[in-house]
Amino acid sequence: MEEARQWLTRTCMLINDGQCSPLTVGKADWMAEEPDALQAYPGEFGCFELAECKVDKQSTICFKNNHYSVPEELAGGSVTVRIYSEKTVIYDNEHRKVATHRRSYGHREWIVDINHYIATLMKKTAALEHSEAFLQMPESMQVIYNRYFKKDGREFLALVRHVRDNGIAYETVVKAADLLRQRGLKVFTADHFKVAIQAITAGDEPFRDDQKTDGFIEIEAGSEDILAQLENVMGKAAGTRKTN
Repeated sequence: MEEARQWLTRTCMLINDGQCSPLTVGKADWMAEEPDALQAYPGEFGCFELAECKVDKQSTICFKNNHYSVPEELAGGSVTVRIYSEKTVIYDNEHRKVATHRRSYGHREWIVDINHYIATLMKKTAALEHSEAFLQMPESMQVIYNRYFKKDGREFLALVRHVRDNGIAYETVVKAADLLRQRGLKVFTADHFKVAIQAITAGDEPFRDDQKTDGFIEIEAGSEDILAQLENVMGKAAGTRKTN
């Protein structure tokens, strides 16, 4: 694809630089001036194929023998799909974007996002680590699960849901794990990660009272309990070393 783009760019440049008549003399200079006069397009610009697709019971749509996942609550309904050369963008009946996937040119491939199946996996946590949704997660998140949540898939899914609902990058989750390890934590829960993520993303910026939602207050209260637990653990560890 990249080679094709480069070839097309070179070809267009040759055409644009060509002079077929006296009227095209200085054409390159005129074209160079045009971008400064152009206004930004108010939306996403690109060529795509438009399709209406039915969502099956696996919460996927099928396009050219490849399956793409959508949020599980859309199962049985229909969606609108924009198929670009490198991605597929899926919209619900209210024209809200519900999923974006890489475009597959394979045959009978399944491109799925674990965020589309959290409610279902919550009921079947034993199937989590063998599910296609889990195996297609970034390797960093698979490591987080194997290191800290191997025995508690429900807590891991609670963390994934928090990350999804708050638009948190997976890289921030990895940083949160490092922060919790540095504090000497041995047992990890979703709430521990929420507090660490909050510490990383908030920085030194204070929160006003009108910004503190019920969810924020709950996390803030939980953070105080967690910090108290950490101090207790560190205190016991120090006492043990002195005894030894």
